[in-house]
Amino acid sequence: MTASCHIVYIGQRKEDFLVGSSHWPALDYAYLRRGTLRSFWCISPPLPAYLAHLVKEEAASLLRQIPLNALDHKQVQKLIRVLGREYSYSNLDVKQVPVSIDHRAEDVLNRVDQLGAPKALGGRLLLYREAKFLLERGGHCRHLAPLDYLHLTALMEKCWMFPAITFEQGTWVCHRCGSRTGIDLVPCARCGELCALCDNCRSLGLVRGCDWLYAFGCFRVPKPLFGQLFCLDYELSKPQQDAARKVVEFTQTPAKGGCLVWAVCGAGKTEVVYPAMESVLKTGGKVLFAIPRRDVVAELHQRIGLAFPKVSTTALYGGVKDRYQRGLITVATTHQVLRFYRAFDLVILDEMDAFPYRGSAMLKLGVERACKKFGKTIYMSATPTSDLIKQGKTGKIELAFIPARHHGYPVPEPRLAIYRWCRWGQSMRERTEFVKALDQEVLRGNWWRKLLIFVPFVAMTRPLALLLAQMGWKADFCYAGDPLRQQKIEQFRQGQLQILVATSLLERGITIPRLDVLILFAHESRIYDASTLIQMSGRVGRSPRWPTGAVLLAANRKTFEMQTSLRTIRQFNDRAQAKGYLSPPGERYLKQMRARSCGNRYPS
Repeated sequence: MTASCHIVYIGQRKEDFLVGSSHWPALDYAYLRRGTLRSFWCISPPLPAYLAHLVKEEAASLLRQIPLNALDHKQVQKLIRVLGREYSYSNLDVKQVPVSIDHRAEDVLNRVDQLGAPKALGGRLLLYREAKFLLERGGHCRHLAPLDYLHLTALMEKCWMFPAITFEQGTWVCHRCGSRTGIDLVPCARCGELCALCDNCRSLGLVRGCDWLYAFGCFRVPKPLFGQLFCLDYELSKPQQDAARKVVEFTQTPAKGGCLVWAVCGAGKTEVVYPAMESVLKTGGKVLFAIPRRDVVAELHQRIGLAFPKVSTTALYGGVKDRYQRGLITVATTHQVLRFYRAFDLVILDEMDAFPYRGSAMLKLGVERACKKFGKTIYMSATPTSDLIKQGKTGKIELAFIPARHHGYPVPEPRLAIYRWCRWGQSMRERTEFVKALDQEVLRGNWWRKLLIFVPFVAMTRPLALLLAQMGWKADFCYAGDPLRQQKIEQFRQGQLQILVATSLLERGITIPRLDVLILFAHESRIYDASTLIQMSGRVGRSPRWPTGAVLLAANRKTFEMQTSLRTIRQFNDRAQAKGYLSPPGERYLKQMRARSCGNRYPS
């Protein structure tokens, strides 16, 4: 029988009924006989996982209507006929397993007792083929079939085994990613039926309705670490130290399960959680650092590895050679986190407002499921969701502010510029007139350094860059699908380009010294919400050597999102000033910046 097909059975014990399923019922019978089992009947042919689950649920419901001592051969025959009609399989002869058990099953049972808990699988949520690969790679089942071992592990309640996809309340549900949509019925060569296939998490490998999932708790015995675990070449700033102290206190108290680190862009929030990570590692715990974007994982893994030289670290992202590697600190994309189950004592979610995590119930489920039952979760962002902010302000979760950058200068506050001509026309003549006005009124009349121009749509990048080049500027463009984008960004960083036209691709994860930002068509609130405008503005002034810069929001009208972004940045600067986090040059720069931008009114 294949790993995906199970026979459903009923067991009558001294105290209750038991309904289960197995690829080899004799194995279950051998195990259950160790308890108070009286009778054992197989009540179905081999069925794919999702159908075996449905039959088990229905059989359990029917058995609740039968008194414990009233179950006999005739009652079981009647039950089989009812289930056969409902789930369209032919009637079976009742096969009551004889008292003389299968000696092969008894031999398998004894070997599993000797092997113990599968440490290689601890803290994982795996399909059968994935679990089999890990068992064979670790040499854990040299003289035992992985399928038998996994099934008995589930019977012994050392893991949970359930169908990957089930049919519940009129809809298909994927239990790997939690999706209720994007699941289609396709012909399946494995079970020979029309089988449900989840399209939402197929990047982790195909998952079907005939697959079984195995969820393993963490079998690792905690091994506390001692001494100084992390080291930095620099000292944390005063706002970083205050926030770090608050986060460490959060990890050491059981009152709250969540903490929001709300920091301005460029405040150095990653370093703030290092003391908390050290605190958890010293108690023998494991740490997960989850990030939505794949391109950040490798860089962050390197940074954390240098900061924690004595601690094993691992990086997991799409395309990595070994996706099952282990470490006390795991840096992973939020998609890869879907493979974990109750594995980590501390989960740190960075950029939780970024795509693809933002608005994804699937990735949210994965992060929550990766944390142990009494584990801690830290959310880090410069632009957290309103729901998290509300929870922080009402005390449901801990809230740590970092309102100032490490170099002691305020975040450059955007200036709002309203121009009637700020429209992207359909014809080349209209676009040329727009770029001429942009050149004359914005670009030529101001002292710009390296200028990053954000536009709302990919279709605008190339023509705008070409028109600017015709005006005499060294300009280029990039977007997510541009194969040369890394090369162009590096040219811009080195000063070979004066202007780079980009989409919101560059709103995060980029630090370029001597940078100014121009956000064109800032009134496009469908694209430019307040969070996006704050992140784009946060690209400026990140370098300690060049802590100042200009941010201009060019639009043909004011929007709520534009005003909200400006108000939020100003509030952070006010908080930094009130706390004494700004340096004397930073204080002077804040006064000068606000004097220049007074009124934020520009002629059209």
